[in-house]
Amino acid sequence: MLRPGLSLHFGNELACEASTGLALVEDHVRIVLVLEGTIDVSYGRSRVQLKAGKPAAGGMNAAMVTMLEPEECRRVVHQGETSRRISIGLARAWLEASLYEGACAAATPTSRHLETRIWHASTRARMIAEQMLNPPSMPAYVTGMYLESRAIELVVEALSQAAPHTGRATDPGTLRPAAYQRMQELKAWLRDRASAPPCLEQIARHLNTTSTTLQRHFRRVHGITISDYLQQERLRQARQALEREGISVGEAAALAGYASQNSFATAFKRRFGVSPKQVRPRL
Repeated sequence: MLRPGLSLHFGNELACEASTGLALVEDHVRIVLVLEGTIDVSYGRSRVQLKAGKPAAGGMNAAMVTMLEPEECRRVVHQGETSRRISIGLARAWLEASLYEGACAAATPTSRHLETRIWHASTRARMIAEQMLNPPSMPAYVTGMYLESRAIELVVEALSQAAPHTGRATDPGTLRPAAYQRMQELKAWLRDRASAPPCLEQIARHLNTTSTTLQRHFRRVHGITISDYLQQERLRQARQALEREGISVGEAAALAGYASQNSFATAFKRRFGVSPKQVRPRL
């Protein structure tokens, strides 16, 4: 459980058709970080369009919107659009209780209605978001504490966008930019070879590193092991084939690398919350 006033929303979907969603948002502050794909969402008259990628390619992937009163949230989704993201909602009472007690409320970046800040999230922020989407194994009773501790780090980065730069030491837990980029490229490379990937030792040799270092760097950046990522990607590809091509559940199981349809159905439902038959179009 999270403390009252802090809410988390995770999204990971491929839109099969265009749609527009409406909802009333009562958060005082809403923070959105896109890890893959895009999002087009409006809070009242403030429109936020985010896209994962490098800043040079227009990849502004994080936003913070302040709302002094409830506002309508309108999200536009286009057919075929992917979006993997995390949203953090903050109530006014939670934020005021968490800020330094000597801070002047009027001086904070959350004092004006619909004030919107968009930026490119730091490497560490993206790694933290990946960890939240794919948390490590832990006792259930500390899961809320784990998620809240990481959410607070993302809130700190968002609020710091309006603060003067004072300089800071490099975080020892953050990979060098070259290593981080290599893990991003490896993820895309594995996605294309998920059905028949090379072994971990082959990948490590190709990247001129050890299997242990490779696993550690991949998990640090993406919050998941290479083998678990490959399994998730095969399930995603199987779901896509079920939805778009109408293949049978047996064919989808084989595509995902499962000899048993029952094992496939169990893993599929655990991953997506629905059964393979539910996503397959009725022909």
